[in-house]
Amino acid sequence: MNREDVRLFIERWKAVEEIETEELRRMHSDVRLRQTAAAMRLGTVLNLRSRGEDDPETLEVRRRWEKLKGART
Repeated sequence: MNREDVRLFIERWKAVEEIETEELRRMHSDVRLRQTAAAMRLGTVLNLRSRGEDDPETLEVRRRWEKLKGART
C-alpha cells in the first residue's frame, strides 16, 4: 500500500464511522436497551465476566502501563 491507498482507506472508515454514529444517534432508546440486554445475556451464556479492580491481570496491565508512561518522560 502506498500513502494514497492508506489515506483513502482511512477516509472510507471515517465515513463508515460517521454513518454508524448517526444511526446510533437516531436509534430509539428502547432498541438500544434491548441490544444492550441481549449483549449482556450473551456474555452470561458464554460465561464472560467483567474484571474487578483487584483482578491480577488488570493490576499487571496497569503496572506495565505505568512503567511505559514513566519511560516516556
